[in-house]
Amino acid sequence: MRRFLTATVLTVLTAVLLATGLSGTAAAVPARLPDADRAVLTQYAADTWKSLEALVAPETGLPASYVNADLTVRSHQTGPTPFGGYLWSATTAWRVGLIGRRAARERVERTLDALGRLDYHRPTGMFYRWYDPYTGGLKDATPASTFLSSVDNAWTAVGLMVVRNAFPELRGKISPLLDRMDFRAFWQDGAKGANEGGGLMRGGIWPVPPGDATCTEKVNGVDYTCHFYGALGETRMVTYVAVALGQVPGAKAYYGQNRTLAPDDCGQEQKPVGRYRTYGGVKVWEGAYTYRGMRLVPNWNGSMFEAMMPNLFVPEERWGPRSWGVNHPLWVRAQIEHGLDEAGYGYWGFSPSNNPAGGYRAYGVDAIGMGADGAYSDQDRTPVDTGFEGCRPAQPEPVRFGDGTVTPHASFLALRYAPREALDNLARLKRDFDVYGPGGFYDSVSVKSGQVAKEYLTLDQSMVMAALGNALAGDHLRDYWSLGRPAARIRPLLAAEEFSAAPREQGWSADEVTLRRYAADTWRSLDAMVEPATGLPADNIGGDLAPATRNKSTSPTNIGLYLWSVAVARDTGMISEADAVARAGKVLATLATLAHHQGMYYNWYNPADGQVAQKYPFLSSVDNGWLAAGLMVARNAFPGLRDQAQALLSRMDFRLYYDPAAKPGTGLLRGGAYPAKPDDGRCVVEGQGVWYTCNHYAGLGETRIAAYVGISLGQLPAELYFGPWRSLPDTTCGQEQKPVGSYRTHLGLQVWTGTYGYRGMRLVPNAGGSMFEALMTTLVVPEEEWGAKSWGRNHPVFVKAQIEHGLTEAGYGYWGFSPANNPAGGYRAYGVDEIGFSTGGYFSDQQNTAVDVGFEGCRPAQPRPATWGDGVVTPHAAALAYRYAPREALDNLAKLRRNLDSYGPGGFYDAIAVKSGQVSKRYLSLDQGMFLAAAGNALTGDKLRAYFTAGEAETKLKPVMGLEEWESHP
Repeated sequence: MRRFLTATVLTVLTAVLLATGLSGTAAAVPARLPDADRAVLTQYAADTWKSLEALVAPETGLPASYVNADLTVRSHQTGPTPFGGYLWSATTAWRVGLIGRRAARERVERTLDALGRLDYHRPTGMFYRWYDPYTGGLKDATPASTFLSSVDNAWTAVGLMVVRNAFPELRGKISPLLDRMDFRAFWQDGAKGANEGGGLMRGGIWPVPPGDATCTEKVNGVDYTCHFYGALGETRMVTYVAVALGQVPGAKAYYGQNRTLAPDDCGQEQKPVGRYRTYGGVKVWEGAYTYRGMRLVPNWNGSMFEAMMPNLFVPEERWGPRSWGVNHPLWVRAQIEHGLDEAGYGYWGFSPSNNPAGGYRAYGVDAIGMGADGAYSDQDRTPVDTGFEGCRPAQPEPVRFGDGTVTPHASFLALRYAPREALDNLARLKRDFDVYGPGGFYDSVSVKSGQVAKEYLTLDQSMVMAALGNALAGDHLRDYWSLGRPAARIRPLLAAEEFSAAPREQGWSADEVTLRRYAADTWRSLDAMVEPATGLPADNIGGDLAPATRNKSTSPTNIGLYLWSVAVARDTGMISEADAVARAGKVLATLATLAHHQGMYYNWYNPADGQVAQKYPFLSSVDNGWLAAGLMVARNAFPGLRDQAQALLSRMDFRLYYDPAAKPGTGLLRGGAYPAKPDDGRCVVEGQGVWYTCNHYAGLGETRIAAYVGISLGQLPAELYFGPWRSLPDTTCGQEQKPVGSYRTHLGLQVWTGTYGYRGMRLVPNAGGSMFEALMTTLVVPEEEWGAKSWGRNHPVFVKAQIEHGLTEAGYGYWGFSPANNPAGGYRAYGVDEIGFSTGGYFSDQQNTAVDVGFEGCRPAQPRPATWGDGVVTPHAAALAYRYAPREALDNLAKLRRNLDSYGPGGFYDAIAVKSGQVSKRYLSLDQGMFLAAAGNALTGDKLRAYFTAGEAETKLKPVMGLEEWESHP
């Protein structure tokens, strides 16, 4: 057996399973499987049994250690673990109906006869490590072959204990083999590293000294390994067997093993938390590691088989409801979250197996393995080091993981605690990779390269068979193994203990943990954009977050979004209150010194010194709207800074932009104004002391924030809310499609409430069909609540339309279309053409693939595109959609992170062309500020919205928003 060595039931388990979100039953006993799942598992069992049959050498009845992909070439090596694994697998084949009892007994008996003929170590009764399955002789005369492994012999004993109760008529052949095995040979009371008052089992004995640098210790003339089995890995099975057979003192042996190393022992992965408890005279450090908000007891490598292999036979979660009953579901959850969320592989299950690149290797989740040097989940050996206070500092979290290596047997081991997740993972592996052969799942697959280890190992296949048998035949292996003395001797030990393991702190779900990771990395990018001298954020920064890559400009929007980002960082625990107040205070102090025009700020400043950074200083209505929104947040988020924020806000007068003549009865806001007339020929109109742009904001885009702020502050009339078109009227040809709708009366105004059609849905469009036009305002204004019959209907439909365009209509495999950096260079507006009213359109791909459904009486429809090009997706769009489609948004982000080079030290890069894989590796203050706000609202219960709406907004904006009803529907 290959491994790396180490120096009230229902209530508790129900709570843990609910807390972890796993799909297991309350008692973690296989429930009645749905027929479809039972059929799948039965097929897996049938194919797995084929590999195990093929592993058996017909000359002896002994299983080889492994067989090739087509089941024709066996290894010339076997040992005690394959012996035990084949015995329980043959039993399982009978119990699940693959062979009859007589056939199973014949197979078991033939193997028992072969075992009876093998040479063995007379003083201990133990089998040697390696034999030739074709002859039954030792593989060779080397020390490695004659080594006596305690845990490998334990797995032979497990197999013998199973068949002793499954086939009582064979006890005459079983008992001599089992009774001669004396595990006292490996036991040492008071062993070095054991918990105080306990002892440990040694790794093994060298009848022939190794003769190399291998550490040995001679005791009473016997060469022992220097190491003991001190961690709660699969090696605990040797303790269980020795205790079950009555050969070692139960309390000393079981409690002597380490849950973690001592709290001050620097030679482990992280500093454990816990307490000392005493059981049966043994003082046990009940330590646990922290992983993504959970606390769990680790094993040495963070692997699934170390955690779960003994559980195939020992009902640990039932006998130890306050220890294993808490820990096992958390362990499975940790492996799932590492694969799907932290590393973003799209698959999970990390355990020692054959390496797809050759050889054998231990895979695991580094952060939950005790070994400081770790076992890793990918071929690139990507480490995680959370540090150890007083020993070593934490290292930065990996930006990305490499070629993750998943072994199917890990999913089968997890089947008891997460059946749905395990079955889905196996189905995806089978669908996406060449990982299934005539003997069931091959041993492992590297999911990025697709490289597969196309062999069948007796160890791994017998674990698969055991897990399937327990699921399909009601825990028969557990029953056979534990019957009688094992239960009497071991159950009380497990029942007495309480681990320090605990479900996720603060009730965080897996999705919340993922959002917190995204938020933390996004905040890192925003923090890196800040110029120390002024406290102002740059407009954008390079993907490596180097200060030299900061852009030399910033805008009122960037500043406003940075203010709310500071509040989010504080509210989610990423920075302290003092730090947040200092950051926000510095921004407010700098704003007080910046050049402005009647309280309105210019569009571009140099963030390093605060100087205006444009030839024709421009006063943008929408950019000042977002700055005002940030000030409205700041005055409530930081009460000590309220006066400063209010002073800046009070001098901002949005009447500067209001043009009552632009639309009778309501007016519209102008795009902006120039204090001095530009002389470059751009379209301007002279006003009162300024030169206005010729455009007005006549659609419901992100630009509506300026109207919201002006109405809330009492500067603009409530009627302005109805000024922007929901769509242009159905008599106006200059729009994307002919709308359907009606006129409705609000505040004495006739308001056209038109909708566009898209794939059977009806929705109110924006100019470009983009996500940030639709949803940026919802970060601070609860539109779907205040306008339940308008925005409340439209927002979910708009998100659904974007999803269907990306996944179904265009077939990109991803979605989220919004203005962003162009991966090919520059900046560009992306959207879904058909749901934007501009006939020029925003397009979702680099090729500008257009859709024109025509307009009756104006222009004919054009043929729909046969194909779409290189779709460009921006992650901030998925973040904006999270409120309305959380599962879809997180899945989309996970796919982007897993499949494309889209994630860096500051979170998601700005945009990705998903066909070419080209990425804009920059971070934009605007887009990162939107992402962090969306995550912050999700994590804090909409605190950002609460800061904005407290006071005037709720009093003046909410009533008018509640008047309207749209005809949007899915």
